[in-house]
Amino acid sequence: CLLQKTDDLLSQESCVSVLKLWRIICHENDENQKLLIKCSVARQPLVQLLTSEHGEVVKECLELLSLYSKTSHGRRLAIDNLNLHTLVRNLMRCISEPKQQQEISAVCILETFAAEDGFRLKLRNMSTDCVVVPFKIILGNISKFNQNVLKSLISAVGFLAEDEVICRKLAHEQECWEAFVTATKQCGTSEYKDILYILLGLIINLSMITSSPMQEHAVSLCDCCLDLLKNADGRIVTA
Repeated sequence: CLLQKTDDLLSQESCVSVLKLWRIICHENDENQKLLIKCSVARQPLVQLLTSEHGEVVKECLELLSLYSKTSHGRRLAIDNLNLHTLVRNLMRCISEPKQQQEISAVCILETFAAEDGFRLKLRNMSTDCVVVPFKIILGNISKFNQNVLKSLISAVGFLAEDEVICRKLAHEQECWEAFVTATKQCGTSEYKDILYILLGLIINLSMITSSPMQEHAVSLCDCCLDLLKNADGRIVTA
């Protein structure tokens, strides 16, 4: 049932039950957390089940990952033992294809892990497409319903960009800059000023690295910034 080789109801219910059991025995128990995540039978499903078509399976998987993300001990165990490239890809899928508000849990987990140096170090050779493509889609569809998710997502990408290697990769991503222009224009209203402030910080950080995509979109971004000088929010004008 953990390998999701069958699609029957009993298999899904069994999978949910196993994940719940794991979460219960790992709650505030460092030793059980260590034993579980070092077991290959548990380690692979913990990442792969995020792509399940069944909402309850994904929900329980996110709950267990969230448990690990809440303590430095748990984060260290996850960073040392999980396939982080697959984890990021699957979390981004949960965020960009929201079901039953799972995107909130997924983005909080990603943001928490992205703040860890060890996490970023292990992602240096990761293809940034798995982050940039869904990131662009979400930035292109800003609404009052996804504001909190988007703020945490921009923050998570900002944490990733604190690593010089990842920052350089992101700065050379054409789709990143296209998304920045679109989102900056859309966030010009006061309704989205909290998103805009975080977004401008990320744009500034990536602008420190000279790249062809950045130069290509520099004029459009500068035009957006000129319009923002009229904004009544002093933080945005300063940024």
